[in-house]
Amino acid sequence: MPLVPNSIRVVWNENRMVLPLGVRSTSLRKGDTAPALLAYLYAPDGTPANLVGATVQLVMREARSRKVQVQAAAVVVDAAEGLVRYTWQASDTTKASEYEAWFVVTYPGGLQESFPNVGAHTVRIMP
Repeated sequence: MPLVPNSIRVVWNENRMVLPLGVRSTSLRKGDTAPALLAYLYAPDGTPANLVGATVQLVMREARSRKVQVQAAAVVVDAAEGLVRYTWQASDTTKASEYEAWFVVTYPGGLQESFPNVGAHTVRIMP
């Protein structure tokens, strides 16, 4: 049986306006702190990740240099639905570049899991 990776589905805002299927990038202008990055986290079987009691971090690194730009707490918006939110800080978007981003979930008991665990969500910071 082929390995099916964890996945994420990014949404635009709190009203859960979903990005079209196949869109795997987010674009912001240098210095932007809105809109927040909202994403549903999914297990390999397509069910929402169970985030009850879990903590979540966003990790974002520059694609070219691999230097980590962001490693900060995200908010669990709906634990049962696997919905998380990361609100950009001014320091997150100071350098125009292309970045790779993913969420790291730490479950009660300390186990960690990355979403997605294959590839990454692309974040473009435009000049």
